[in-house]
Amino acid sequence: MLLLITSIVFLVIASIYFVLTQKFKYFSKHGIPGPKTHFPYGNTKDAFWGKRNVIYDIDDIYRHFKGKSPFVGFFMTFTPYYLIMEPDLVKKIFINDFGKFRNNDFNGLASKKKDPLMYFNPFLLTDELWKEKRAEVTPSMSQNKLKSLYPLVIDVTKKLTEYIRDEQSPLDARDLCSRYTCDATANCLFGIDALSLTLENAELYEHSRKIMKQMFGAVTSIFPRRMFPKDSEKFFIKLVKDAIKYRAENNIEREDFLSQVIASQKKKDLPEIEVFAQAWTYYMDSFETAAIGLHFILYELAKNKRVQDKLRDEILSYIDGSDLTFEKLLELEYLDQVMYEALRIHPPLTYTTRICSENYELEGAKGHKFTLIEKI
Repeated sequence: MLLLITSIVFLVIASIYFVLTQKFKYFSKHGIPGPKTHFPYGNTKDAFWGKRNVIYDIDDIYRHFKGKSPFVGFFMTFTPYYLIMEPDLVKKIFINDFGKFRNNDFNGLASKKKDPLMYFNPFLLTDELWKEKRAEVTPSMSQNKLKSLYPLVIDVTKKLTEYIRDEQSPLDARDLCSRYTCDATANCLFGIDALSLTLENAELYEHSRKIMKQMFGAVTSIFPRRMFPKDSEKFFIKLVKDAIKYRAENNIEREDFLSQVIASQKKKDLPEIEVFAQAWTYYMDSFETAAIGLHFILYELAKNKRVQDKLRDEILSYIDGSDLTFEKLLELEYLDQVMYEALRIHPPLTYTTRICSENYELEGAKGHKFTLIEKI
């Protein structure tokens, strides 16, 4: 009896092993280049054991195959991915054919019941609902809309300057950038002073850091986890409610993000929770990514004094004793180059995934054609 049970267990394990290892042969069977896989890690062994971020495993693959093929196939454990190598192909997928790749690995990560503020974020939505919510957000990103917010950003920037001048001890650049973007975003979105540059434990700033930490934990966890702390969710909902109520009672009209949220609510009769979620989308997308980008720009400028001096000279030549206007800001060519180069070296999002929603033909090395199928 024991021998029979042992044999059955062995056969089950052997069958699972065979099925999984056969899956690893998918790319080689179709003539698609890629690194050799290893059971059960695929091509991300170091990331599997937590030795380093998965981006370094992906970077090793990229460096090995760079210039050899427009794309390669690899596995994160048992999940197959195509790594697109050529910029022109990346541009084609993200622009020309984006309708076939509009979903990503983060879709469905948030529960509508447990994390409603995160659930309606366009980054986490799929297909038609993604299209609908994205259409509600994009009108506020026009150049004219951003220009109307520019004076608000300047006000916060002046407070940042005063904060740096008054501070006697060394400053943590990462914390400084986060406090600045928290205040700037709060001013542009809600028309409030978040006091991040005034109070050490400013409430909105503390909740923002807490939320981002829990979100990162939820994304990297293998088990489903709530992305939004319950107390932070209550705080943020109350913040939006109070801001909308105050504007209604005092007949306040401002050209900012919250006015766009209120307009969407009136136009589409949105449920209250979707209004809060849309406000959170504006806030989250402006607060954390901008802070990370700004932090690394300062880091690179600190490392490169020649670049720092050249950038300072350019800015001073445009100020001419007055504030830097929005129009002049757009003319700062070297500032533009510095920002893009810093973002190239230190992207806030190290890689992005897209999910193919229909069969798609790719042209590989030497003109070979491959069909990327919807499901592998």
